[in-house]
Amino acid sequence: MKKIDVKLTHQILCRQACTLCGNRIEEQQVRDDVLAQGHDSDAARKGDVNGVVTVCASCLASEDIGARIEQHAAWLRGLIGRLNLPAYADYQAAEDEIASATDQAIEEARRSACGE
Repeated sequence: MKKIDVKLTHQILCRQACTLCGNRIEEQQVRDDVLAQGHDSDAARKGDVNGVVTVCASCLASEDIGARIEQHAAWLRGLIGRLNLPAYADYQAAEDEIASATDQAIEEARRSACGE
């Protein structure tokens, strides 16, 4: 199996989840916007996932990364058949409602600032 190189990158971090253990990577964990990321081009090419592998500081420091991955994988497998998800159409309607309210608030602020 092809190796995935995980490298330190500089970017704006916005609460991402560690691919390996599932923990959230908080902005406070990363100084100067340094993030450990790699790209699984084989998975991305097959369309299975986007191919981005993000690794938290705890996983980088771990003595047994395989155990952390197995623990997260077991939790994910435990979700199979247990999720009652909302319909995508309901999700999209909620997103559209928020976007509309945001657009309206921006327009009202613009009018107020312009004296209209």
